[in-house]
Amino acid sequence: RFSTTNFQGQDYVYLTDTSSFFRYKWDGSQLTLDTSWGPAVYTKAGQIGGGTPTVMGDWIIGNTNGITIPMGVAAVSQLDSNKISTIQLAESMPEGTLSTSAAKPMVDPENNRAYMCPFNQGFCSAIQVSDDGELSLVWQVDMRTQSMNTLIGPPDRRVFVSTNEVSTETNDPTKYNWGPDGANFSEQHQWRDAATGELLAASDFYFPKSIASQTPPGYGGIIYALNNDGHLMAMHPQPAEE
Repeated sequence: RFSTTNFQGQDYVYLTDTSSFFRYKWDGSQLTLDTSWGPAVYTKAGQIGGGTPTVMGDWIIGNTNGITIPMGVAAVSQLDSNKISTIQLAESMPEGTLSTSAAKPMVDPENNRAYMCPFNQGFCSAIQVSDDGELSLVWQVDMRTQSMNTLIGPPDRRVFVSTNEVSTETNDPTKYNWGPDGANFSEQHQWRDAATGELLAASDFYFPKSIASQTPPGYGGIIYALNNDGHLMAMHPQPAEE
């Protein structure tokens, strides 16, 4: 997968390999490798390239996947590919596990924030991106998800929506699976203050969604769930009863 944008009047395509971002120019009929930009190496030793690069203003935001060290997030300038900032999302990870996400980074250009959720480590993080591309951790909460995340609401009241998986059979997330008797884990939706990570609302637990599925918003605050048992659910958070 790749991302496209128009930057300073030029149409570009961004994509990644196992370690670097690349950029191609589009002139309306053909793609040409932009040799003036990149390859931008955004991984560290012990990491490999992650999901689709995400455009946020003047920056390309991407994640790494952690093999021997935890995964991280990187910001690369569209103006100068030598300007790269990175942040590692944890100090360590359990031996014998990986630090990965099924989703690419979700970004909020109006608030200069990016969001990332390493599944095996069981948390979600909000990362602030400064005007000069420096990355800093805003919040981190326990929340294990294999879904794409979504943001709803106006910029000053942004809400982060994703899912949280829990198993009654195993504490090892690599052993979460669907067997002949059904899934050995269940899943809920959570609504959090995107600026602070505070939990605002949570659904009941239900049959889990497909890996890397969307968390699509609907009209009037509805959030849909595409469950792996073939059911479509629509959820609408309500004010708490006094």
